[in-house]
Amino acid sequence: MDGLQGPLQFHMGDLLTNWKGHDLTGLTKEQFLTAFNLVTFTLDVGYFSVRSAPPVGAQVWASLVSTITAAIGRGYACSHSNANEAFLNRLQAAILDPSQNKKDLPFQNMFDQLTATTEHLHTYLAPDNEGAAEWLNVLKEKTRLFTDQFVEQSIREALDEWKVYQIRERANDLEAVI
Repeated sequence: MDGLQGPLQFHMGDLLTNWKGHDLTGLTKEQFLTAFNLVTFTLDVGYFSVRSAPPVGAQVWASLVSTITAAIGRGYACSHSNANEAFLNRLQAAILDPSQNKKDLPFQNMFDQLTATTEHLHTYLAPDNEGAAEWLNVLKEKTRLFTDQFVEQSIREALDEWKVYQIRERANDLEAVI
């Protein structure tokens, strides 16, 4: 399992095609992307890099991470309500990772990606990696469930395609007879 990174490998593609934040922030799409890339780079380097000097110290890095993590929680919480739960579930299921092969997605949607990333992050933040074994067991179970569901879905799709093919063949045979 050396080198296993899983959900931490995610990188945003060019998704910002519908930037509507200019009125709120005064930033153009290009300015926002520059800020986004700078923050992403700063967080990716970490608070203590063995490769090069980090752009900010550990205190600033931890404050930035805490601020962003809390903002994610607030943003998610203010979007959610019991009244619109069914709509949000459909919306979440429709938000796919455009950088992935649509026929072989590692996660069903971006919110599954978010969940897996936060669970993975917990293993790094847990004191002495307590709970890592439990996390690995949960991950193995989720992977097994995903593969079982994926295999079942693939078999159903193949069977449906076969049925359609058989119906077309039988229809062609009947037309030839008539």
